[in-house]
Amino acid sequence: MFGGAEHATVRKPGITCAKNAAIDAECIQPSRGARVENDDEPENHPHPAAALRPDLALGIHHLTMLLQLPDGGIRNALPDADSCRDQFIRTRWPEGTVCPSCRGRSIHTLPRRDLLLCRTCRKQFTATSGTALHRTRLPIQMWLLATEAVIRSQPLLHVSGGITVESLSHLLGIHNEAAARMRRIIAADLGLEGEGLLRRAVCMKTLSLPPEITPGTSRHFELLAARAFPFPDRLLT
Repeated sequence: MFGGAEHATVRKPGITCAKNAAIDAECIQPSRGARVENDDEPENHPHPAAALRPDLALGIHHLTMLLQLPDGGIRNALPDADSCRDQFIRTRWPEGTVCPSCRGRSIHTLPRRDLLLCRTCRKQFTATSGTALHRTRLPIQMWLLATEAVIRSQPLLHVSGGITVESLSHLLGIHNEAAARMRRIIAADLGLEGEGLLRRAVCMKTLSLPPEITPGTSRHFELLAARAFPFPDRLLT
């Protein structure tokens, strides 16, 4: 049983990863400071997904994250709790685990795999200590699966409203209160100005942009939309 806002009885997670769109890995996420242009429309009719974006930069951001999800989804790339935890640690500390208290780098993994011990200050901590997931009672695997689900819903955010609390609760097998808190934390992490820790943990694919496409332009968005939705007629059905 989980306490506080995460009080939940966890059943076997039931996310079924959506079928990945065909990706011609030729696109890149624009840098945070990239200049956004709206006067670079392609000559052809715009992709129907263009009608779904109120903001070009946000639309590019959402589609880029979708295309960077691993082939087969998180369940295929990170099939168990240990692999999810290890991926989170690699993402948070790409140069090696660092103690959140003293910044020491001499870290020992305790027999209980979710605990780490700093040999310098002798303090114990977890992979989520000092993050938005601090003191979470939900496994990291569930957080990564939930992040994937939110990312898959975001390109249609302004049509469907994104994934609902009830849907997330049902997919993960947790109470609505826990699902609502997860969705808030994930949405903040995935935002244009978000920390991006969860995003980087699940968006594993490196994408590149063809030289003729300027980052942050409408043509950039059109390219991403075409890759993410090869069958545009099905978008709003």
